Amino acid sequence: MTIYPVLENKVAIITGAAMGMGKATALIFAEAKAKIMIADLNEEKGNETVEEIKKNGGEAIFLKLIFQTLTR
Repeated sequence: MTIYPVLENKVAIITGAAMGMGKATALIFAEAKAKIMIADLNEEKGNETVEEIKKNGGEAIFLKLIFQTLTR
């Protein structure tokens, strides 16, 4: 049984998950057996987080996202 059974086999898209609170959230969700998509600008740190999740038996991928404000 996981710490948060409601997350088991769900897909979580976590923005800002390369570092800090986003990374901590991704690791907790992965421990709860959610499949993680890490969306961040920092490709190096994002991929490190993916590898950490996979090393601990979880599933994760990285998607590089660039957020912009659209103006007219």
